[in-house]
Amino acid sequence: MLQREDLITSHRIPLEPAFVASIRSVADLLNWYDEVFLELAYQIMLRRSLDFEGRRYYLSKLRLGRSRLAILDQLSKASEAEPLVEQVIDLASELARYRASRRFFKGFKSRWTDLEIGNRGSFFRARAIANAVGQTRQDLLLICADLLATQRNLSRALSSQSMPVAAAAPVAPTAALPSVVRAPRVRTSFDVREIDFHNTEKRVINALRI
Repeated sequence: MLQREDLITSHRIPLEPAFVASIRSVADLLNWYDEVFLELAYQIMLRRSLDFEGRRYYLSKLRLGRSRLAILDQLSKASEAEPLVEQVIDLASELARYRASRRFFKGFKSRWTDLEIGNRGSFFRARAIANAVGQTRQDLLLICADLLATQRNLSRALSSQSMPVAAAAPVAPTAALPSVVRAPRVRTSFDVREIDFHNTEKRVINALRI
């Protein structure tokens, strides 16, 4: 049963400024995948939104297993780059670590052992799988948030329907009618959760790519 009300909803694109500002380290940034990661990378490295060409180019790279640090490094070399080094406190050091790994001899160990920056074929495949799984997780979080919002709205609607209503005028002086009558009892939010889930079943299946 869906019970939480604090699921992450702020990673819905376009990203909210507060969500971008919450990224305080490279580790925070690497918690996100696919288009959400690219949008954050553009906001942090270029201080603007992801454009169409950038989306098409970098999404194809990510989905083939390109390192996200490599993408950050590439963006940092753009003429318009203005990295938020004060916000993302270890950004400069992580970029330096990535660049050191590109050196033929000195970076050999990192390229051979570090999953995020390594260039072995198995690392590319692992990063591509991780990106696909991360993207699905992000989609599911949004679907769950939508479900919770629908559930809360439905609960409020049902609660308003079950409120007492004014009594009707008596039909005869001798009729013994109560001063207040209540609307017929309706189903609670617990009774309609199954229907609520059925209405979003196709979205869940699409997110899981079944």
